[in-house]
Parts: sequence; C-alpha cells; structure tokens
Amino acid sequence: MGALDDPTRRGDASLPEPRGDASLPEPPWWAARRPARATLSREAIVETAIALLDREGIARFSMRRLADALGTGAASLYWHVSGKGQLFEMIVDRLVERAGPPELAGEQWTDQVRDWAHKTRAVMHEHPWLTAPDADIFPTGPNVMAQSEVLLGALRSGGIPDRTAAIAVHLLPLFVTAFVRDEVSGLDGHDEEPERVIAQIASYFASLPPERFPHFTAVVPHVTAVDWDERFEVALEVLVGGLATFAEPRAAGYGQPD
Repeated sequence: MGALDDPTRRGDASLPEPRGDASLPEPPWWAARRPARATLSREAIVETAIALLDREGIARFSMRRLADALGTGAASLYWHVSGKGQLFEMIVDRLVERAGPPELAGEQWTDQVRDWAHKTRAVMHEHPWLTAPDADIFPTGPNVMAQSEVLLGALRSGGIPDRTAAIAVHLLPLFVTAFVRDEVSGLDGHDEEPERVIAQIASYFASLPPERFPHFTAVVPHVTAVDWDERFEVALEVLVGGLATFAEPRAAGYGQPD
C-alpha cells in the first residue's frame, strides 16, 4: 500500500452506494459511519477527481484543488472520504468499472493473462498518472476484486499453484505499472527532445570500443531501435513463460484449494 492514506482512518469515511453491480461487496472501511452531506456524492467526487487528474496531472493534485473543482470546501470532502488513499482506491475501482465487465479473452490461461495485461496497459496509457508513486495504493474495491477473481481463475485453471497464483496477481500489476511508467516518462529528466536524447545515446553506445565491449557493441542496433510495443510483448512473454514453469496438472475441479 502507498503512503497516501492512514489505514486507521478508513473507518471515518461515509460513502453513498456505488454505481455498478450492487451485489459486489465493498471493503468494510468504505462503510458509512456518519451521515454524508447531500450536496456532494461519492460519484461526483470520484469523477471530478479523475477529470482533474487527467487535465492537470498528479503533481498538482490535492484535496483542496479537488474541492475547488467541486465548488465546495476541502473539509466537505472528508464527510465522504477519509483522505487521498481512500479516494485513490475508489478512483482505481471506478476506472476498472469503466473498462467493462471482468472478462478475459482467449481459451488458454496464458492468452487470458496476456489479454489482462494489454487491457491494463491501455487504461494506464489513458490515465498515465496512475503509474506515479503518489498513486500507489493497494486496491480493494469491488470492481478490482471482481477483475482479480477472473485473473486468479485463469491462473488456477492453468495449474498454477494457489500460492504462486496469489503472488502473480500482485506481480502482474507491478510489472505493467513499472513498464508504462518508464514508457511514458522515461526521458522526463532530460532537457532535450526525446528523439535527440535517444540519438545521442545510440551514438555513444556505437562509439564504445568493441574489444572492451564485444557483446554490447554487437547489440547496439537493437538497444534504441526496438519500439515500446515490442518491448512490452517480450517482457510479457518472459513473465507468462516464467509462470508456466510453475504449472501443475489439474483435475476438472481445479477450484479446490491446494
């Protein structure tokens, strides 16, 4: 979990009913503890926060700026959310809900994991602030849980042991988040245009003495020429292939615990 929220304060929040499948249970710390102010709603807070983050980025985001965008005071927000951490849990859950039903394409579990990764990458491309450390939370909303249930089902159906599957459901989001973070902001620290920076790096690598760096100079043409889509596919295949080494034969009732 990120440092945005104090878990001990979670019980302070008062939240209206969510949009979407009412049969999905919410985390207990989202339960109402005091009457919410009728002038605001959780849906309005979450949707306005997403729009503000898309427009201005996470560096400028604050509860005060969100309150200004809603035309209210920052204190009013705390009748509905306990702080940034809980707000970002709700934001992630809403974005997962927006992405559609928790279904994964493909007949094989490996194809379903790939589909999950591609869909998650697409959401992060649309909202790149999700990859920032300030947005780091442990998502537990009902829509996230429904999606994780499907992903776990894919892994377990492929014979991945329960302990490994549980670890994989944690590692897969970390992989996509880290990849997209580098993809969208890897050269932000340079003052020049990305194309010029890459050209300079390629030129420097090519100038390395081959007798000292025989392997590196051999692959120089590929270091800066491979696009991000290809890099993602290779990294994903490494991850999926690694998971496949843990697979064990399963009977039809694979859903039974180990």
